[in-house]
Amino acid sequence: MIKSLLLLMATIVLGADALRAEMWCGQGPLTPLDHRCESAPKAVVSAAVRKVRNEWSDLTKAVWKVESVTPKNGGEEILVYIDPTLGFAESTRSQMPASIEGIPVVILPDRMPSGGVNIGAHYRSYRSAGNEADDAGNRSNREREASEKAYWLAVHRYRERWLALPGVLGIGPAKCADDGCDFGSVGITVQRQLLGVARHEIPFSVDGVPIVLIPQD
Repeated sequence: MIKSLLLLMATIVLGADALRAEMWCGQGPLTPLDHRCESAPKAVVSAAVRKVRNEWSDLTKAVWKVESVTPKNGGEEILVYIDPTLGFAESTRSQMPASIEGIPVVILPDRMPSGGVNIGAHYRSYRSAGNEADDAGNRSNREREASEKAYWLAVHRYRERWLALPGVLGIGPAKCADDGCDFGSVGITVQRQLLGVARHEIPFSVDGVPIVLIPQD
């Protein structure tokens, strides 16, 4: 088992650019995960995006955009844009799988555009209309917005690298509560058997943003 794990880690290091492993599989039930599961065809990806868009948009008004993207290192991923001001709670997050049909789901905080301006792919800071009073409430809002921006930038910069690792299933906020999700840390869902491999490759924080690995069977 140790030898297999070392060989697997060596494969990651030497061939990271070639790997795109949304989910890893074994030879049968309860066997070690030792190879990539088959990549989803384009038709399956399109169907998964439609399913996510329909079901999750009904689940919460915070979800305002769902799209599939093909990163530079291949494969597919589903990006779910949520407006964190519209009540994206733990009960909602728990109903959203880390992956669907083997395709990883990445959750990005972004305010819903108004006036027909599409800002989905480019995060920007927001300020309250009018003159802001320098009180505790506004300081809290600015801190939250800074946290969301740091989260978005970290995910935007590193998600391809993380999703290329064996067993990584999806990326989202690490903590959610009934009143919403905390984008102060990134949660990366990983198949339990490959947690050690992921921990070896993923640091505890990037650019000041904590990284939490979340095991999934």
